[in-house]
Amino acid sequence: MEKLALITGASSGIGEEIAKELGQRGYSLFLTGRNEMRLEELGRSLGVQTEWQCFDLSCTEDINRLADVMDARKPDVLINNAGFGLFGDLMDADRGATQSLVTVNCLALTTLMQAAMRAMRDKQEAYILNVASVAGLLPAGPHMASYYASKAYVTSLTLGARQEARERRLPVSISALCPGPVNTRFNERAGVRFALPGKDPASIARVAVEGLFKGRPLIVPGSLIGASACLSHLLPRTLYTKLISGQQRKKG
Repeated sequence: MEKLALITGASSGIGEEIAKELGQRGYSLFLTGRNEMRLEELGRSLGVQTEWQCFDLSCTEDINRLADVMDARKPDVLINNAGFGLFGDLMDADRGATQSLVTVNCLALTTLMQAAMRAMRDKQEAYILNVASVAGLLPAGPHMASYYASKAYVTSLTLGARQEARERRLPVSISALCPGPVNTRFNERAGVRFALPGKDPASIARVAVEGLFKGRPLIVPGSLIGASACLSHLLPRTLYTKLISGQQRKKG
């Protein structure tokens, strides 16, 4: 029987590259995103059974519509990749943009993950990958506070739900991907310039898929990024937050 993977935010970046990785592994694909033209172009290029449909995950109606698709299609893999960031102080940020960030990064991801766990409970094996960020492993992110907080939510939710699944003996392995800077459209939408060179999204996708199928709880590509996350637990949170603030100011 063919296995199905559902991928959000599949029209570019990490989501697009994970679609290619899973396609090469023989998965049928259900791709979602905001850019129908890009989804169609990608879908027709993959050489596997592929469907695509646009959903706006900043809209609760579309979130629930996609959750209904999950209930009906019962995928074997969910890649919760949709998300974005905002650069600037929270006080100055556009209210609508901030609400959209929390809706996409937290509410949509949670709703789809919940729907997937329910849809997957009768599978022999199934996988959920929540795309977080190394930001989710750090104490806080001044000047991108809402984004850092949303990714901390994702890592916490992932580990909590993973343990719940283990205790209930569900056939679902849940992981969080925590990359550092990646060369995607994220930078343009967030309005930032990263101090460190961004990684190639294809290489991040390979590490992500490998880590997902090995059942790793947190997938942190790159030794430097991993070391930075470890260091954050050794320094006082207030001191580390000040250090991050200085680095963040350079991104504007």
